[in-house]
Amino acid sequence: MQKRLTELEIRHLFLLSDNGSDDLIAIRSKAVQEHVFDKGLTFNQLVIAVYQHPKILKNPIVFNEQSLVTGFSVEDIGVFVPSKQRKRERLSLFGKLYTAEFGKVS
Repeated sequence: MQKRLTELEIRHLFLLSDNGSDDLIAIRSKAVQEHVFDKGLTFNQLVIAVYQHPKILKNPIVFNEQSLVTGFSVEDIGVFVPSKQRKRERLSLFGKLYTAEFGKVS
């Protein structure tokens, strides 16, 4: 929200989303309630609406070249951490749990 997205960036977000506008538009937000949006908007009209009213987007939006996640789901954010790193962290946590449960093994 600090820097306005360009129309090209908005298009890119829609193309990354699995469920189109459902993934990006916060339909219960005050911003959406204040503006009447026709459900029959074309893609170009929707991009322009988001450009003109960026507060209708869900927050936060995290993305890279392949993935897009909206909202605060910690589990979903894990897609941005490489699988090898996730596995190392998981094994480290299991090791800590084991040590806490059974004490240090010599």
